[in-house]
Amino acid sequence: MEVPLSDLYCKILVQHKSKMILEVNGLDCYCCNGSDRRHVICKIKDTPHYQFLEGNRDIYQNYLEKGGRLVGYGLEHSVPNYDKLIKTFDLEKIKRFPCHEDGGKYILQDGVHRCSIILFNSLLETVPISLKKRR
Repeated sequence: MEVPLSDLYCKILVQHKSKMILEVNGLDCYCCNGSDRRHVICKIKDTPHYQFLEGNRDIYQNYLEKGGRLVGYGLEHSVPNYDKLIKTFDLEKIKRFPCHEDGGKYILQDGVHRCSIILFNSLLETVPISLKKRR
């Protein structure tokens, strides 16, 4: 199945306990009721990952630092790792992006960095997805 890249959404952590991590335009996430975390569902263009590509590197760096391990910082995500992915990005290696559907929206479970690169560089209009259960 393929969907327009412009129609994909992401789940972005914006608050943990009382600590604000990021201001993002989006919809409240279905997962946050009764949780100490608050996410929003937003378009790829509204993510810190995409803003990094637009030259707003500080937004992405601050997101990583404030979100810590909850957003993968120190595990797999960092500014140098993203720079390396950008430089070595190979469209031929793209398989399918795992997503789930919620309220008619396809929400990425993995691949926000790669989809941001594809969208920013206008490499594809649609991307292959595999529908998964909502996490």
